[in-house]
Amino acid sequence: MKICKHCGAENDTFATTCASCNSPLVIETYKIDTSKKDYQELVANTKISEENFCKICSKNLDVGDTVIKCDNCSNYYHKNCFDNNGGCNQPTCCSEETKLCPYCRRDIKKSALKCKHCGRFIDPIMQKQNEVLPKGAHPDAKNALIFGILALLCCPIIFGILAIIKGNNALNDIQQDPGYEGKGMAQTGKILGIVGLCLWGLGIILRAIT
Repeated sequence: MKICKHCGAENDTFATTCASCNSPLVIETYKIDTSKKDYQELVANTKISEENFCKICSKNLDVGDTVIKCDNCSNYYHKNCFDNNGGCNQPTCCSEETKLCPYCRRDIKKSALKCKHCGRFIDPIMQKQNEVLPKGAHPDAKNALIFGILALLCCPIIFGILAIIKGNNALNDIQQDPGYEGKGMAQTGKILGIVGLCLWGLGIILRAIT
């Protein structure tokens, strides 16, 4: 939801102009505050010393030195270099403009099409392309449950196999298309089908023994 700064009216998240006063709507952007970035203060070990160098002074990081690792660009710095420089020297870490995700209200890059925090699409075109449309229970999920129950009552060699096949089909489709429901029915039907076949096989073995 966007609030118009001119009239205070509430507008749709992806609206570009206010429905009330027709003023342009702008998502607030601002510079990243380096004090909010995630940095790690570490003591350089042999691995850090051999594989890295300070990206500000270009000198080696000696074992035992207090160093800073930037969690955004993964570069290492001497702590003094880092402090004197006022933070990481990579422009993409400290100066890129950001915006607030309209859903979770957390910082994301201005150019982001998808929020890295809540996983929702910001771009309206991509949001529409990836929209999950509810399709109800998968038909094979219902069939798997029916065949699974029948497998316990009669003809397990037929209904048990059908329950397993229909259950697998439903589970595969549900995994690929989140719009489908019925995962529980498909799993239950598949299990009942397996149980029916096992009981049928056990019955044959017992009859053969006796």
